[in-house]
Amino acid sequence: MWKGPGIREDAKNMALIGVSALVGVVGTAVMLDGGHESHSVRVVRHEVVRPHVAASPAPLLRMEMAEPLSGSNRLYGTVHTRDGQALTGFLRWDRNEGSWADLLDATKFEDGQARSQSGIRFGHVAQIQAVGREMAIFTLRSGRRVGMTSRSSDLGSQLRALTVTGPTGTIDLDWSDIGTVDFAAAPSYARPDESRLHGTLTTRSGLEFTGYITWDVDEVYTTDQLDGDYRGEDYEIPFGAIHSIARRSSQAADVKLNSGQEIVLSGSNDVNRRNRGISVSDPLLGEVKVDWRNFRNVIFHAPSEEISLRSFQSDASLNGTVITESGDELRGRIIWDRDEGGSWEMLNARIEDAEAQIEFSRIDKIEKHSPGARVTLRDGRTLDVYGSNDVDRENRGIVVDTGSQQYTVSWRDFKEARFDR
Repeated sequence: MWKGPGIREDAKNMALIGVSALVGVVGTAVMLDGGHESHSVRVVRHEVVRPHVAASPAPLLRMEMAEPLSGSNRLYGTVHTRDGQALTGFLRWDRNEGSWADLLDATKFEDGQARSQSGIRFGHVAQIQAVGREMAIFTLRSGRRVGMTSRSSDLGSQLRALTVTGPTGTIDLDWSDIGTVDFAAAPSYARPDESRLHGTLTTRSGLEFTGYITWDVDEVYTTDQLDGDYRGEDYEIPFGAIHSIARRSSQAADVKLNSGQEIVLSGSNDVNRRNRGISVSDPLLGEVKVDWRNFRNVIFHAPSEEISLRSFQSDASLNGTVITESGDELRGRIIWDRDEGGSWEMLNARIEDAEAQIEFSRIDKIEKHSPGARVTLRDGRTLDVYGSNDVDRENRGIVVDTGSQQYTVSWRDFKEARFDR
């Protein structure tokens, strides 16, 4: 039933151990001249990475690893397995979610049928109970229970792994192993060996998003590795040693290390058009995802403030005022597109060259704005969105329950919605 880390993870761990042993041998011989660009990275150790294929001309890369952050932003909890074990520790969900701000992709299931694409950020969830091969019951921190069904590998039998790292080591679990997962804030004494990747991503159109970075739907921690070829040799570079990555072409990327060294990597789906996308879990927005064609660069840096479990408000109904084209104002509980009525639910749309899932709790108002809508966030940002039935004429209607009567406003008649804080 239980599986330890996979062969690839073992190989990477052995590579890092070998790398550390090289430090005393090469010393300062590998240091390069040149200034360091200032950014919020605190260097705590130095390593040297050799290419996997030994060759005399191959360059040595000097690694300066960023200091691990505290565990307050990291997923933590207890997994109760179906055979009666209780495993407590830091959690890595489906390989690519590891912080409270990360989004679990699923479809809300009500009245015996799938209702809407309702991804939910882990910070809102108190418990997940596995039910059958493809379903789960989510208990939110408010106590509300919501049925969810799979629409990706985040839930159900396609889950790639739930990894638990505790005092006694690391264990990988399949969906069939899981009974319930109870989420909680990590105790102050629990400190992880790695940090959730964090930085600022810029798209080719100039949009900027800051938050927790997921690279190629796989790499989320500073100890995860960026793969690629440089001067004919294969390198695996820990993300914690990387200052920035920029798209060079459809086939390559420019990589700058914390040490100041700059290289061009190619030959891997980590750094070419086969990259499956770079995501940003923006605590004040939701999640955005950018494909390689629309990616410009990312600069890694520590957050100005770590996002903890306390950063997420309890689940609440959407309440506010809907204004029609004719000037009528309807105040009450709002159900958007006839299916999103919780503050934890997501507005799906595109923002220029990025896909976005915007959490309703972060939205101040939505205005109809051709060809879609204009969304104003609580933090003052204004986003023009389109490309989804949430924000165009395919919208099935905005329901307003005033308490005494229920109205449905069609997209044609809709002008603006203002949400209560």
